[in-house]
Amino acid sequence: MDTLLKRVEHHGLPRPLFMVGNTGTLTGLSQAGRVDFETVGALAETAARHGVVLKEHNADYLPFDDLARHPAAGIGMANVAPEFGRLQTEALLRLAALEGAACRRRGLPGSAFGEILTDLVFRSDRWRKWVRSGADLATSDAVVLANGHYFDSHPSVRQARAVLMRNCATMGICADPAGFVRHSIKEGLRRYLFAFELTGRNQELCVA
Repeated sequence: MDTLLKRVEHHGLPRPLFMVGNTGTLTGLSQAGRVDFETVGALAETAARHGVVLKEHNADYLPFDDLARHPAAGIGMANVAPEFGRLQTEALLRLAALEGAACRRRGLPGSAFGEILTDLVFRSDRWRKWVRSGADLATSDAVVLANGHYFDSHPSVRQARAVLMRNCATMGICADPAGFVRHSIKEGLRRYLFAFELTGRNQELCVA
C-alpha cells in the first residue's frame, strides 16, 4: 500500500477507496475456505492506516454468523458476484423444470433451457476455474449452477430463456417469471444488507 499510494500520488491519480484482502476465504462451487479473523485484524489495521476500506475477496456463500462479524472486524466491502450469478441460474432452472414438466404433460415443445445451458457449460473450460477437487464435481448440477451466468449473453441461451419466460407466463406456471428471478437475487442480497447493517439506507447509498 505504501508503494502503491506513492505511485498514485506521483502520477496525480485519485487515491483508491479500498484495498482487497484475502481473509482465508476461497470460492469454488461453494465456500471452500473460512474467515481467519486474526488475519482480518491485521488487514483492517493496514487499510485504516492508509485511509482506505478493507474489501474481502471471495466472500460468497459464507454463513450469516460470519458475515455479521464483518463490520466490527473492519471489513467494509465484500466480493460476492458469483453467489448472485448462482442465485439467478438456480431460479431459471427451477422455472425450466416446471416448464419442462408442463410441456411434457401437454405434448408441447419446451424451451430446453436447462439442457442448452448444461451443454454450453461443459463444452467450455470456464467451469474448471471453480472446481477445487474431485469432491466438488459430485454432480453436474453444482457445476452448472456455479457457471451458468457466464453464458447469459450466448444467443442459444438468450433464445431459450425468452421461450422459457413466455411459456411460464402463458401456461400459468408463473405470472411474472422475470420478477421471480429478480426476487430470488434480492433474497440473497438481503443477507449482506443485514450483515453489513445497510438496511433502510437505500437513499443514502444512491446519493453516495
